[in-house]
Amino acid sequence: MIASTIFVRIVAADKNRGYIILVGYDAKIVQRTAIQQVSLSVLSKANIEAAFERIKANYNASELRDGTADGIKKRIEKEIQASGL
Repeated sequence: MIASTIFVRIVAADKNRGYIILVGYDAKIVQRTAIQQVSLSVLSKANIEAAFERIKANYNASELRDGTADGIKKRIEKEIQASGL
């Protein structure tokens, strides 16, 4: 069975402990409604893209939509540049 669309959203973990990818079928995904949570152990563009591809494959989704807030995207981008990954 192929799910039409899976929604993902990257959120900050508690107490500056990194980031979590929330996975769900609803566009307004929050932690309580997520069907899966994926921790990002290493913050890099390649790691995020690989996680998105694994999620898409696991749920046989035809499309994966990223609903990460712009503020979080900017913060992740700064952290990636600072770390050199």
